[in-house]
Amino acid sequence: NPQLGVAEVEEKLKSLSRAGEEGYRAIYSAAPNGGEVKFVFSAPGMISTATPDLSHDGRMLLCDAVSKVDGIVESRIFMTALEGPFRNVVRDLGYGNTPVWSPDDQRIAFMLNSGNPLAVASGVWVMNGDGSERKHLGEGIYPQWSPDGQKLCVDTGGNLAIHHLKTDERETVLAE
Repeated sequence: NPQLGVAEVEEKLKSLSRAGEEGYRAIYSAAPNGGEVKFVFSAPGMISTATPDLSHDGRMLLCDAVSKVDGIVESRIFMTALEGPFRNVVRDLGYGNTPVWSPDDQRIAFMLNSGNPLAVASGVWVMNGDGSERKHLGEGIYPQWSPDGQKLCVDTGGNLAIHHLKTDERETVLAE
């Protein structure tokens, strides 16, 4: 709600938290020495929030979250602003997990598990930073971007493969 101030938004997010319930997990930060642990984010209405990835400027946070313990197949991707005028604004980008920002913070790579509620192919996907234009790239889990943003490294069940985004070709680089 654009009429709410930062304090009211923070209070609203806390009211949607499931803290205190068994299985609750949130994202926290800590100083490099392990001190100064601070709460960062808990996806509204979700029991477990995990696999955080900060944008390269540190202003936006991606993560995945589930509404029930062991509900990984129904995992959803959330994005929230940590700083700036949209601080604490939360966007649900849809089903998926292990999201990672591209080097230019314009796209997101992620994975979907088999049996997902969308009944679409499992594996590695990419989408725009706003959640639009989802594209399936093939089998794999835990995608990671190359520094130039032109390739993704994916785990394909014990093997590592490089997926070339422009050509949609894959090459196995490490086989069991």
